[in-house]
Amino acid sequence: MMRYSALALTLAMIGCSGDSLTGDQKSTVTATTELTEPLQFLGSTDHEVVSVSGGATWVQDDSGDYVYDNNGTTYTKRAILYSAESFQSDSGFRLTVEYTTGTIADSAAHNFSFGLVSDETDLANYSGFNPFSAETSVYSLGVNLTAADGTDFRGLNFANATEVVSLDESGTRVQFATGEPTTVTLEIGIGGSYNYRINDEFEASGVLVDGFDSSKNYHVVVYGQDDHGGGKSIQSISLEKAPAAGERAAGLRGTWYSGIHPTLIDDRLKSLKTLDGFGVGLTDGASLSAQHYGPSKLIESLDGGDEVVPTWGDLSLDDPETDDVMDYINIIKDAGFKVKMYTNSENFVGTNQDQFVEFVESWMAYCDTDPDVQAFINSQPYHTGIWNSATGDYEDATDTYPLRKYMFAYAEYMLKEYSLRYGPYVDSWIFDDGATMEDMGDSATSGLIEEQRIYQAFADAARAGNPDIPVAFNNGRSTVNYNSYPFAHAVQFDDFTFGHAFGGNNNHAEKVDGNQFNLNYQHITRMTDTNGYVHADGNWAWDDLIVGNFHSKLSTTAWKYGPNQAWEQDDFNQWSLEAMQAGGSMTWDGSYNRTITTVYDWVYVLLEGTDEYLMAYESPGAPNWARGSTPLPTAYLGESYSHELTEGDDFWDPEGDEIIQLRIVDTDSAPAWLSVEKTDTGVWTLSGVPTESEAAAYEFSLEIADASGATSRSVELLVE
Repeated sequence: MMRYSALALTLAMIGCSGDSLTGDQKSTVTATTELTEPLQFLGSTDHEVVSVSGGATWVQDDSGDYVYDNNGTTYTKRAILYSAESFQSDSGFRLTVEYTTGTIADSAAHNFSFGLVSDETDLANYSGFNPFSAETSVYSLGVNLTAADGTDFRGLNFANATEVVSLDESGTRVQFATGEPTTVTLEIGIGGSYNYRINDEFEASGVLVDGFDSSKNYHVVVYGQDDHGGGKSIQSISLEKAPAAGERAAGLRGTWYSGIHPTLIDDRLKSLKTLDGFGVGLTDGASLSAQHYGPSKLIESLDGGDEVVPTWGDLSLDDPETDDVMDYINIIKDAGFKVKMYTNSENFVGTNQDQFVEFVESWMAYCDTDPDVQAFINSQPYHTGIWNSATGDYEDATDTYPLRKYMFAYAEYMLKEYSLRYGPYVDSWIFDDGATMEDMGDSATSGLIEEQRIYQAFADAARAGNPDIPVAFNNGRSTVNYNSYPFAHAVQFDDFTFGHAFGGNNNHAEKVDGNQFNLNYQHITRMTDTNGYVHADGNWAWDDLIVGNFHSKLSTTAWKYGPNQAWEQDDFNQWSLEAMQAGGSMTWDGSYNRTITTVYDWVYVLLEGTDEYLMAYESPGAPNWARGSTPLPTAYLGESYSHELTEGDDFWDPEGDEIIQLRIVDTDSAPAWLSVEKTDTGVWTLSGVPTESEAAAYEFSLEIADASGATSRSVELLVE
């Protein structure tokens, strides 16, 4: 497979004024490649201009921006800027464009848009109008910034070569900005899932029920028209393939997580160097699944909501006055660990305890009567229907699965809102009790997108706040005849496995009566046999990159509160080492008392013993960074900044060799004023005085080295 660098991408420009094109303007030849690496173009790449004589065009100015030039005042003049090369990606695309314009209002014939157009359209001979709002003959997906064709088409639009469909009228949550560089990110993924963001703020998401044809080849296209609008320019364009199943979970390979409650994270737990993260429960489980620990205005407004969520406080505020879930996230992040969010899929459709019944009834009544929710439910046939493979269509299943619609409503109106609040700080998300999806009409084993729409809705909602969150669903385990046994079949929207252990509330390490130990060890051997990709070489190719995770508990009984130790230290060490060196992941729930005040003493001993073992043997050779992340304190404008990174706390060497260097790798990405100096034995100090004129955020890499090698880590630094 050939790989193309950014410099291999060629841009062509063509101006249109309604006149026919000359022969030499029809000679552009396009190449097609499978998109495998991010491509960033404009400014530094080769390009060509194919323009109608005297027509509009795009020109590159001294700063490297591409600026629209109407070449006169005729309002029908227009020009497209497009990639001469077209691209194909089975998993879809993520397009990021930085633009500037004077207005997004209806200003004469002012048009400004960008997106993807199938190469079935001959762009070298294009003479149409806006391909992202006005032309029905193209196959395209794109963002239209302007209101010249009506505000209905200002936003995200899809043209299927028959009609143009408005997917979202912008401004629901955030509007396109004017007068300053603004970044828009558009993503189209598997199953027709789409979303777009403006300056990294979520605007909308949804699903193209007939999908987005990923077998086609697409050009990146920018369209401009008319001299009104206060200017149109493009600062940068980046095209990436959308993540395939499993690719979002690359950061989970070789990690382990604890399920100890965040309020119990003390200095002993913070000192664990190989541990990567902790879990946070958005909901409870089983018959308490309706219990949500994050405030919600919608839930609180319905009858019985006070039993389901903590109070918001002043409802006029955008954020709750108190938020335990956010507090838990901050505890974990501040200690340098990553966050795994837990949600039980039963929510309000399962068998809930009596105190939740009033709310469940009011929630369902709300969904059945609220005009907006009703419009949403009626917007997709699969909200109430299930797939009939014989007819190739969805058939109404209201009588068979009467609660199905409430699953989609929950994802849209509750789960998505929670993700917008917490998602930017979440590193992975697990959904327990995936059997609920099957109870509501989905299939966990068919591998068909059309039969996994609830899974899709939950995954998309979880990623509203962060498009890169890896997701896993608990679909139990498979049978011995399945290739990936004991791991359950993957669904199209899994990134890693939930990996639920055998044994339920019993002893998962028991070696005598039920032999749970040997049954569960098969999870580990499946990881070691597949380099952590536990579905590799199975029935499907799309699940080959899904990362294996084993989810068990520390005690012999309850998942959270069991008082007795299940695992022998040597077994716990061995399983963890084997799984993590294979590229898999481990999750260990509990164990603390029911009042959530004390971690059992044996838990400290067990975790510390494994931590010491992994420090020595998991990644020998070069120095290792501690924990899942290295948080840097905020720097303040004009004030002296100093932060120490210390051997034995922030990093260590497995063999005890001398660490000889800590340096900033990508100096262009770090603040110019920031320096690193060794100030004591095993101590390096980041220091300087911020010189920025306004707040800024930096992401750069630090590298530690000994004589045998070096290891880098990405860090973030805020300047306020």
